[in-house]
Amino acid sequence: MSLSNSNSNEQLPTVDEHHACEYLGTALTIFVIGASGDLAKKKTYPSLFALYVMGYLPEHVVIVGYARSPKNDVDFRAQIAPWIKPKNSEYEAKKEAFLNKLIYRSGAYDSAEDVGKVSKEMEALEEAKGSSVINRLFYFAIPPSVFVPIGTSIKKAALTTRGWNRLIVEKPFGHDLSSFNKLSADMGALYGEDEIYRIDHYLGKEMVQNLLILRFANAIYEPIWNRNYISSVTITFKEDIGTQGRGGYFDSYGIIRDVMQNHLLQVLSLVAMEPPARAAGKDYSNYIRDEKVKVLNCIEPIKLENTVLGQYQGDKERNEPGYLEDPTVPKGSVTPTFATTVMYVNNPRWAGVPFIMKAGKALNERKGEIRVQFKAPPGAEHMFPGVKIPVQELVMRLQPDEAVYIKMNVKSPGLQTKAISSELDLSYAERYEGAEVPDAYTRLILDVLRGKQAAFVRDDELRAAWTIFTPLLDEIEGQKVKPLPYAFGSRGPKESDELVNKVGFQYHHANRKGPRSAEHRKFKRPHELSPGAVVSTSFEAFDAKPTTYTWNTSQGTDDALPPVINEEIAANETSTTAEESVNKLETMDASDVASSVPSSPRATASSSSDGETTALLQHAQQLQRKKDTMKSIKEDQEQEEQELRRSRRKRRPVELLSPSEELPHSKSPNKRRIISAKNEMVEILIRARPAVQVTAVARAAAAKKEEKKKRTQPLVKRKKNTPKKEKETRVILSPVQDEKKKTPLKKRSSKARRSLEPAYSYESQTEYVSNLIAELYEEQEQDDRGMYNISRDTVVTETSTCKRSQEVQDLSMEEFRRLMTYGEVSVESVSSTILPFLRLGEEDVFFDLGCGTGKILVQAALQTPCKTTIGIELMQNRVQEGEKALARLEERDIPILRGKRIEVLQGDICEPPDEAGLMNATVVFINNVMFGPVLMLKVMALLKDMRKLKRVVMLRKICERHGNEKCTRAGNYCIDYVHPPEEAEIDVSWADKTSVYLYESLEYSLGELRRQMINMQSPTVQSPTPKGKGKKQSSHVPPVSHADFEAKLDAVAS
Repeated sequence: MSLSNSNSNEQLPTVDEHHACEYLGTALTIFVIGASGDLAKKKTYPSLFALYVMGYLPEHVVIVGYARSPKNDVDFRAQIAPWIKPKNSEYEAKKEAFLNKLIYRSGAYDSAEDVGKVSKEMEALEEAKGSSVINRLFYFAIPPSVFVPIGTSIKKAALTTRGWNRLIVEKPFGHDLSSFNKLSADMGALYGEDEIYRIDHYLGKEMVQNLLILRFANAIYEPIWNRNYISSVTITFKEDIGTQGRGGYFDSYGIIRDVMQNHLLQVLSLVAMEPPARAAGKDYSNYIRDEKVKVLNCIEPIKLENTVLGQYQGDKERNEPGYLEDPTVPKGSVTPTFATTVMYVNNPRWAGVPFIMKAGKALNERKGEIRVQFKAPPGAEHMFPGVKIPVQELVMRLQPDEAVYIKMNVKSPGLQTKAISSELDLSYAERYEGAEVPDAYTRLILDVLRGKQAAFVRDDELRAAWTIFTPLLDEIEGQKVKPLPYAFGSRGPKESDELVNKVGFQYHHANRKGPRSAEHRKFKRPHELSPGAVVSTSFEAFDAKPTTYTWNTSQGTDDALPPVINEEIAANETSTTAEESVNKLETMDASDVASSVPSSPRATASSSSDGETTALLQHAQQLQRKKDTMKSIKEDQEQEEQELRRSRRKRRPVELLSPSEELPHSKSPNKRRIISAKNEMVEILIRARPAVQVTAVARAAAAKKEEKKKRTQPLVKRKKNTPKKEKETRVILSPVQDEKKKTPLKKRSSKARRSLEPAYSYESQTEYVSNLIAELYEEQEQDDRGMYNISRDTVVTETSTCKRSQEVQDLSMEEFRRLMTYGEVSVESVSSTILPFLRLGEEDVFFDLGCGTGKILVQAALQTPCKTTIGIELMQNRVQEGEKALARLEERDIPILRGKRIEVLQGDICEPPDEAGLMNATVVFINNVMFGPVLMLKVMALLKDMRKLKRVVMLRKICERHGNEKCTRAGNYCIDYVHPPEEAEIDVSWADKTSVYLYESLEYSLGELRRQMINMQSPTVQSPTPKGKGKKQSSHVPPVSHADFEAKLDAVAS
């Protein structure tokens, strides 16, 4: 069954013309043997329901459940109904009709008499349909030990003589080679090979079925699908759960028998087999299976030295038991739950190529994939001397989210010749949106009804498979090899990575959305790609200091810019800022640039080549397009700025580090677009600039002019007749000044930099930081899905006074889980909103209280000059994930992070660990959206004792100057805040504000809270006094003892 390429939801799966569903016009009875078991309930009946609603079962089909436990039809249907989950209203309408077709009969598996009674009853129903053809399908959802007894009973008393009889049997097919041979002989004596369908659901997966089309219907793959071009093939099966109470069953098989000997080996045979004579049409099944058997016969038995075994241990923090802690697992069991093995196919196509199989439970993710790595192109090391060529891969993701992507090498954007890895990807969910991908069991049961055996395992295939694995299993069990321990949620034993690296596998990861290389977009400064560039580890541009760069003369030509632009740069090299250069470009039309090309001898020489002339004209056109874009943006800007000024008048005051600094605020979309467009124009200048040395004279002149400007720059514009005050530690200004104040600030900022370096902005780095953090915390994001689940009853009980308690009861489970998931602020919102308020300097000590995994710490270190960023988190698992991410970050050796301290410590923020040094904090961030009133009192008391503290940013407003909610000044500083989460301003992981309302609607007195905070102030609060007015005045507030403070906390809590 194949899917239509259409995205329409109305189209059903198409039917192969050689395998049309002739059975639809006949009487069909389906016997589900072992109907009361988990396999039947979870897989068999839901798959039959899917076929029924899609029209692939006859209208009058009879589905008989047979098992040993007695029950009636009504009870049986009630037992199956929860597992039938319609996908839409059309399916829902047919659910009841399907359940009414289910009947249940009980009896012994080894009793031909019991089976015969059920068969005669079915014959009466079949005769009533008036069909001359009666077909019967028997689905064995039972252990292999019962195959022969029930098979014998069916053979004696339940086969039809007026149509076909087909048996579906489930794995495992034996325990080793000898047991399989016995089982195969016993079943072969009862039924022919064309009647037995040994099901392996992996062969029904969409991507596995796609392998033959991908390999043999694309000319680009088959010529290179061999040992000359492929260096290794890796087939991976990973589960992020343990045995979950099924350890007793799993222990008798282990990961090798459970997954590798069947699922993964079947995939390997499809990857490595030779082209079959026919892969579609009539009677093609055996052509494919013949080739699979041939390649399996070429695989030599696996050696123990090429195998790594592991067994997972528990994780107490995540409440995940280890394998040996499962009560159904025998004490001291050495059954492996993880295995990596290397095998070789000894034929002309694959000689010497390692085929790596990796499978395990309780790993870091759920994933099934095929990864084909290609060899480096011949001669590449001579063609690109000194350039490291990343490995190329073809990756086919089997589960979840089927996809195919090719990792290919491209040049890194910028001036440097460097190969980076990017991806061409085909995601089924995105490309075939709306197309219904059927479940593997649904597809395979339909194949049985249509008589297609290509996706089922033949007798000789299984014999070859057991021949490969039995020697290894005998050696493991004979020597009682003890598996290596690995942590629940890890990648498995480290010895596994060492083994695959030894045979040539290279771990490689690339971003499907684009290049993962950090250099070309780290700060949008292409000249830093030069190996000779002097890259500073701090943000010199932030302090407006002149910066020295060594331009790489091998990466550019003097003809990169038209002569007019080159002459302008040369004339103004020491005095023209980046923004002034952009303004000069804005005054030039593309025609002016193009017409100026012949005026230079250098340009004239270049014009002798049509290709180079065309390139110059294209460059001129590009400049014109940039100018047109900026012009259209500016036309809309005036109205936007007027609205922005009106809205800013209502905003709160914000304190500044320096009056000459540009005030931080969230820029309007149009303004951000203008900044982005200007930065892009500056980048064009930098990329196209001739490779020259910035001379010492030019640097000295720039520094002298900058120093002169600083001396003449007034710090604060004072009104006339205003007495001069003593120097204050802070200056409180509005986030947006009136036009008189705003213009000088903007002018000063634009002339603060004297190089052609692009202006520093948070926006210029956000994309890079977002991608980097997504990589660092890839494992943690998957663990977050079930991290903060809290029972509904607990929340309803503990918030009985909450006005929204009834709404909590009415929520669905999915909505409730989303409600109780603590959100993290997105990278984009931190960059555009949080960091401008923090205003971190190089000497600041930044703390994030309740930091989670430390994402904001990493972002602050990357996007600000701050050298010390520390977080405190109560939950140990969050700290562990943060430490893993920081370790990955350290491996990348990013220049801007050298010499900086980023640390996540475990502890209570109200009783911080001593090594944190919290009292030295100068800037603090707290995501306090979920903090209750008692915790907020404790936090405020803690902040009061931090004498070096300059700024605090929180996500809930608590200051009287910032809204209706009341609080007080803490010490000698005032709390800044960011508005509570709103989609238009700040993006957090929860979808609505229910959780905020849930906690904030608790009935406590904000007035009482304010009075408590006033009493917690220090006895003496100093206030600045104008110069010449005498000593500083003080207001005395009675001190509060520790006992009184605790009593007040208890009173507020009650």
